[in-house]
Amino acid sequence: MLRSISRPPHKPSSASAPSRRLPAVCILHGYGEGPLHSRRLRSMLVAAGYRITRDPLKADIVLSHSGGHLIIPGTMEGKLVLLVAPCNGYKGKSLLRAMARKIAMDLRSHAKEQAMASWLRKTSWNLVYILVNHSRHFRMLKNIKRSKELPDLGARHLGIVLYRNDPWSWYFDRNALMAKHQANFISHPGQHDDIWTHPEEYVAILQYLYETRILADANHR
Repeated sequence: MLRSISRPPHKPSSASAPSRRLPAVCILHGYGEGPLHSRRLRSMLVAAGYRITRDPLKADIVLSHSGGHLIIPGTMEGKLVLLVAPCNGYKGKSLLRAMARKIAMDLRSHAKEQAMASWLRKTSWNLVYILVNHSRHFRMLKNIKRSKELPDLGARHLGIVLYRNDPWSWYFDRNALMAKHQANFISHPGQHDDIWTHPEEYVAILQYLYETRILADANHR
């Protein structure tokens, strides 16, 4: 199913998700990313009634951005997985060109919103994480070159946010994926790193998918 959204979305509710215990969310950062990028997102998730875990195997919900899914340890069976701009291959003649296009589009978007300070801060964090955690990012680059399809995550519920003009987001066979998963596709007008600049939208998406999952599980009992 392909859904299309445009800004502004519904703001996330401050009420907890309908569960006796707080559902745990694990955020898997993409290439050159880390906890500094997701600070606002994590704060909003906690305010919305979720708790944060670093272990995807212990999470109820796994939220992966960009290439984060490329280094998921093990199966996500029984979990809700939300892939935001999953990077699995690239459109263009080379990986370098795709990266350059992504940076240029990101820069134009921030300039249009008069948010250059935010872009400089985010980009400086990218450089720090690449230098500090280079082995993780090397594995990510190696895996992205090996596979042209999204991995079989074994997730019970799968949501995928695809950005309409992103050089990374559409590079996989959706029909092949649908044969393995019951997936919700969400078409989004943002740029590749929109999740860090407008995190409230992704909390709302996650809440919708999680509450839908609870209702679906209840109907199967």
